[in-house]
Amino acid sequence: MQSQPHEQPRAAYPAAIVLDSLLPGDRMPLALLERGLRLEIPPISGAFPGETINVQVDGKDVLTNLPADPSAAQEVTVPLAPWLAGGKHELTYSHAADISIPTVVFLDRVAPHQGQVPPALPLPNDIAIAGVTAGYLQANNDQLLLNVPGYSGMEAGQSVRLVWAQTLKLLPVTVTEADVQAGQITVTIPGYLIRLTGNGEHDLFYHLTNSTGIDGHASYLTKVSVNLGEAPSGMLPPVFVEANARNYLLYAVVIDGAEVHVPPYEGMALGDEVILTWQGFRELDWTVFAPETTYSSEPKVVDAQALSEGLTFTLPWDPCFEPLNEEPDYFASGLGRYQVRGNQGVLLSPITAVKIDFLDLRAR
Repeated sequence: MQSQPHEQPRAAYPAAIVLDSLLPGDRMPLALLERGLRLEIPPISGAFPGETINVQVDGKDVLTNLPADPSAAQEVTVPLAPWLAGGKHELTYSHAADISIPTVVFLDRVAPHQGQVPPALPLPNDIAIAGVTAGYLQANNDQLLLNVPGYSGMEAGQSVRLVWAQTLKLLPVTVTEADVQAGQITVTIPGYLIRLTGNGEHDLFYHLTNSTGIDGHASYLTKVSVNLGEAPSGMLPPVFVEANARNYLLYAVVIDGAEVHVPPYEGMALGDEVILTWQGFRELDWTVFAPETTYSSEPKVVDAQALSEGLTFTLPWDPCFEPLNEEPDYFASGLGRYQVRGNQGVLLSPITAVKIDFLDLRAR
């Protein structure tokens, strides 16, 4: 007896609608592999009570025996395997012998630069010759300007993250269409990070990440010489009055504002204007720069009392600390310094680095 051919499902239903935000080209972010992809399945025309539907990824059932609703659309979350291969994937749903038109999505697992080690960051000629100097930072808005060279597979939506002095990670910079057209990505290292690590030779490298979230190799190292000279004579760092012996500011302190003292400095004169500045970080080791916490106080004018006692400032809870009070660790860090404007010109103090404990675990 001749066997009957297996009946293939018929494409009788419209494609499901993807509810999650996809990247250009209908590419799935890597995060969807962990939490699944949300789909809207249209009403199942002709379904009877008690009938069910199944949902498939590349023809394999991943959800089964869902109610077939003939009157309303339904939302489902389609599980995706963490090891799902890169490339094209088809999402369908089926009822009885009928199947939907596929919803097509893509997963990009190719790291930028075709998975190869990116080249080292080239240095501007003046930096290669003289290093980063105080004069350079003053002339360039207190930052080091660099260009990441174009690479194979460069496209908008990818990102670049610099790492300064081996451990200080800056926020990622998103690649734009203008960057692609220019064939390079302009990135910066803020002056306060350069001053934090001080004079000497420091390593600089970067990571490339594709728009899906796949990290590439770290680039080759660039050696950067820093020669900022000595801090102005007699300029002392600011003092965080309520920091404990372990150099922590506790939540009980910062919720009401952190008190910072600027001691009298050499050459302090009546009429000098003093400004306190602050920058917060999302980690204990002054990595993961948080730009929303950047703060500069209103200037305080030196009077007769300040000549002998110095000046006291208060860093407010918002914006200095509140954006840093978040899961998972509730620890952060920050850098404080002051700027003087007076007869001696513009002077910058040394930096004071502190840590922040929002759970008051480091109270002792």
